[in-house]
Amino acid sequence: MRYSPDAHGTVKALGIEEYPGEMVIIRELVQNADDAFDKGTKIFPTYIKFTITDKELIVEHDGKPFSKPPKNLLKKGKLSAKQYQELESYDFYRISKIGLGKVEERMTGIFGTGFTSVFHVTDNPRIESNGWDFEIHIGDYPVINNIPRNRLTFIHLPYRLTKTKTSSRIGAEIFDESKRQRLEQQILLEAYKAIFYLPIG
Repeated sequence: MRYSPDAHGTVKALGIEEYPGEMVIIRELVQNADDAFDKGTKIFPTYIKFTITDKELIVEHDGKPFSKPPKNLLKKGKLSAKQYQELESYDFYRISKIGLGKVEERMTGIFGTGFTSVFHVTDNPRIESNGWDFEIHIGDYPVINNIPRNRLTFIHLPYRLTKTKTSSRIGAEIFDESKRQRLEQQILLEAYKAIFYLPIG
């Protein structure tokens, strides 16, 4: 079921055109880990790991896990203004807005606007965090599965190996072998530059 006719256009404008080139995603993903600082426990992310395989890029970090709303905010029906304001504070809401094409440019922090740059690489980013395994589909709500809780967060970016309907609609290219090789060659350099975003204890 499609919930927003403008979803693909929004991702194209904010993820592909606003963040040109696949290498920018490295900086954005490092910044994403930095934004995962847990203000409640004062826990900073201590590491971020990039794993490049033949099929996907996997990003792992130990920052604050993905935040998800209580069940009463996920129930069907109209929410009060107070409930809606509370819902906006959760990462799930941010991810849902990305999928539905409702990402405001003012949106910053973990899973903010910069996260849409991952669509240079993949049609369907997948995230494992805080007991949820969920996949983002442009124009629809995330597909969610329950998994054992883990302090770590994993972001899976399966490579777009062929032209797809989604890639055509958002103006993204195939993430072919040459792009993957450049990613592998440059990831250390980009990660080194971006590491200065990470806080020191």
